[in-house]
Amino acid sequence: MGEIVVTVLAAPLSAAGEAWAAASAAERERATAYQRSADRDRSVLSADLLRRLARQLGAAGVTRVCRVCGRVGHGRPVAVDAAGHALAEVFLSSSHAGGWVVAAAAGVAIGVDCEPLANTLDDATAAIALTPAERAAADAAADPARARLATWVKKEALLKATGWGLALEPATVQVTPTVTLPDPLADSVTDIQFLDLPLDPAHLAVLAALTPQPVTLGTVPFVTLSRSVILSAAKDLSRHRDPSRSLS
Repeated sequence: MGEIVVTVLAAPLSAAGEAWAAASAAERERATAYQRSADRDRSVLSADLLRRLARQLGAAGVTRVCRVCGRVGHGRPVAVDAAGHALAEVFLSSSHAGGWVVAAAAGVAIGVDCEPLANTLDDATAAIALTPAERAAADAAADPARARLATWVKKEALLKATGWGLALEPATVQVTPTVTLPDPLADSVTDIQFLDLPLDPAHLAVLAALTPQPVTLGTVPFVTLSRSVILSAAKDLSRHRDPSRSLS
């Protein structure tokens, strides 16, 4: 089997001005629904990065579709052709945290998440977001606060990759020390790879890819957003494979 190439772009909020200049009417309308200016900038910058990545994979544009209600305009990003039809062979994901927006594209299901290290999970939040085994593993780590946050970032990336996001109760999904998935995921998700993305020392960023094939990070040769960063190196690749199942 060949390698799966995932392209990841990251840009600071300081690049939002360029994104606003290139934004479509729909992207502007979606962004202006947010009350805080920083959230509006994150929305339009995320749309810009996703559009660039989708076009690299042959899509005409990007929309958002909610898995829960089925409505367009919110939910996970979906690549579309010129007629507005979803492209089943293109997968997108995005995340924003602190002063960064991160977006990813691939030919397999992916999810990306990032968080500032300053965003710690207190006991009440950890009880909702993490399983007892995850909390125990984090609390036994040399840096429990960082371990809790790292577990959460890894989990949210996986939830995005499955397409369910936070429509699933986070504590029903376990990503460490072993991966345990609830219905309806247990029968459909058999191979998961996690890559820690080198964003900066103040943030944690993780990519989850649902594939048994090796994953590498690609490049975007035509990107002109002046402050964007192409993440071309990853570390700490981990893999989960259900030994009782295989993909045909």
